[in-house]
Amino acid sequence: MIDQIDRELCEWIASVVDTPVVLAPPGESSEGAGITLHLLDLVEQPPPRGSNRAPLQVALRYLVTTFGENAAESHRWLWELILQATRRSQEIDWQVDLKPLPIEFWQACGVAPRPSFVLQLPLRHEWEQPSAPLVTAPMELGAVPKRSIVGTVVGPDDFPLSGAYVELPAIGLSAYTGSKGRFAFASVPSGKHSPKQIMVRTKGRERMFDLSSESGAEPLIIRFSLTEE
Repeated sequence: MIDQIDRELCEWIASVVDTPVVLAPPGESSEGAGITLHLLDLVEQPPPRGSNRAPLQVALRYLVTTFGENAAESHRWLWELILQATRRSQEIDWQVDLKPLPIEFWQACGVAPRPSFVLQLPLRHEWEQPSAPLVTAPMELGAVPKRSIVGTVVGPDDFPLSGAYVELPAIGLSAYTGSKGRFAFASVPSGKHSPKQIMVRTKGRERMFDLSSESGAEPLIIRFSLTEE
C-alpha cells in the first residue's frame, strides 16, 4: 500500500509544479532540476480499542525538497507545493509540517541544509477479524444475490474528498476514496441481506449515511459536512 501512496503523491506533485519528481533522499539527485520526495519515517497512530481487532494506523511522513541550480525556480516550486498541500489538508487527512530538520540529518545525507517541509499522510490496514459468533438462528441455505455499490464522497461545493475511509459496517467491507473522491464495492449482498448504512471518516470526523435498498449500481453521491453538526 505504501508504494501506491508513493505513486499517487509523485503524480500529485508533478501536477502542481510540472517538473520531475524523484523518490529518493536529498542529495541523490544531482542532474537537472526537480522535486525530491523521501519517506522520512513512519509514526504509529493507535486507534481506539473495541470488541474487534483494531486496525493498524500509521502516519507516513514524507520530506519534500528541491534540487537544481536555479534557486529562484526551486523556491517557487516549494512555495506552490506548500500552498496546495495546505489547501488539501482542509479537505483530507494531510498535515504540513514546516519545522526545520536537525543539521545532523543533512550531514548524514551529505548535502547542505536546504528549504523543505514534511507532508504527513495516513495509512490504515484492516486486520482479518475473528470468526463469526455462535449461530443462534436456523441456517438459511441458498445463494445470496449480489450487487455493486459505487459512489463519490464530496465536501463543500461538491469538492471531491480523496483519501476518505469508507466502510459498510454490517458486512465488514472498507475502501479509501481515490483522487476524484470515488470508491467502489464490487460485490455486496442485496435484498434483505443488503447493508443499510455506510460510514465515512475523514479529517478526524465520522458520519453514518443511510443506504437505499433500491440504489443498485447507480453511483452514490455522499455529501460529507466538514463542520460539526
